[in-house]
Amino acid sequence: MRLVTAYLGCLLLLGVLAPGPAARPAAAQSAPPAETVSPDAFELTFWDTIRNSRNPDDFRAYLEAFPKGRFAPLARIRLRQNGGDGPGSTDPEALEAISGDFVASEATPVLARPAPDGPRLGSLRAGEAVRVTGRHAATGLVRVERRDGKPGFVAAERLKPAGGTPAAGSGQDGQSPDSSGAAVAAGRPGEPVTDCADCPEMVRIPAGSFEMGANELSDFEKPVHRVTLARPFLIGRYEVTVRQWEVCSGEGACPAKVGPAMDGSLPVTDVTWGEARGYATWLARKTGRRYRLPSEAEWEYAARGGGKTTYPWGAQLIRERANCLGCNATSLRRALPVGRFPPNEFGLHDMAGNAAEWVEDCWFDNYRGAPSDGSVRDSANCRERVLRGGSFGNDPRYLRSAARFKYDAEVRYYGNGFRVLREE
Repeated sequence: MRLVTAYLGCLLLLGVLAPGPAARPAAAQSAPPAETVSPDAFELTFWDTIRNSRNPDDFRAYLEAFPKGRFAPLARIRLRQNGGDGPGSTDPEALEAISGDFVASEATPVLARPAPDGPRLGSLRAGEAVRVTGRHAATGLVRVERRDGKPGFVAAERLKPAGGTPAAGSGQDGQSPDSSGAAVAAGRPGEPVTDCADCPEMVRIPAGSFEMGANELSDFEKPVHRVTLARPFLIGRYEVTVRQWEVCSGEGACPAKVGPAMDGSLPVTDVTWGEARGYATWLARKTGRRYRLPSEAEWEYAARGGGKTTYPWGAQLIRERANCLGCNATSLRRALPVGRFPPNEFGLHDMAGNAAEWVEDCWFDNYRGAPSDGSVRDSANCRERVLRGGSFGNDPRYLRSAARFKYDAEVRYYGNGFRVLREE
């Protein structure tokens, strides 16, 4: 929030945004074109708003917007001083080196940093030309430069190759390995893919075996048993968002969310198990792919990231890695935009905390008799279904990959959301 406030402050100081009458709808306001602001003035004002900050995200945002800026060396020092050079760092030096000339296939926001909840620098128009200069491995967003030289980050799947224009740094025959839209959108093996512009980003999870459950705390998690998933699958990189849900409700397939306007990057919550399942059914019909809710075993396998650790990130509780009750200095008691915290080894975000996630299985009090192939465990006339991952309203015990709890399948709750699975 501080970063967004600082960014809006920059725009107000520069005259890009001007406060309008309080009663005037936001949609009716118009701002002067960003081109009237010189890049130097924007950089200087941006730096002045964050120079005394202790939030590492502020300096990451500066470095991502101005990687060669006049204050870049100092920003990197401040980033280290404020503990921002750890595993979750989004320093632009970590960008994968790709390049190419592309155009926007549709209007799309340009972000100041490579995160779904990053502050917006503006938007690309459909057909606007940009140059791709790198890809952020953790989020899949690509760094672009517009004709005026201003950098930013956009969703790769909303770009397409410029008509026959070879990418800079191309190899033999003038073709770059990353000069096709598919290469940018799909990325390298294990990177996110999408089936449509408004579909969730999906990450491929390899087949494998793991020890499911835990013997330390709850009887609900016992006994530990070996599960073998014979086939790979794809699972949502993030929890399904409000924006994605609104597309479904706009087509009449999902109930509309009533109440005040919500940030589209928040996980959609307050949905029943049946409504979550209905979204997956709609997505399958829309794309022709086999979407569904994950089984409990598939979810836990994905959360563990191919390892045996207690939490998605490792063996020890790290409260700063998740949004839960008691996780941070200030208890938020609300969902945060998806992708705010670093991913696990499979590249999945928020597998612990933020929103509790519905899975397909019926609730059973323990794992005795559970299938060993990772399939759904169901029962006729099941009234209680399983939730995984814990939410912003649960304490840190629920962040464990083995933690499970039940909820009435027909009842909505403001902390319950979901992510989807796609069969190969």
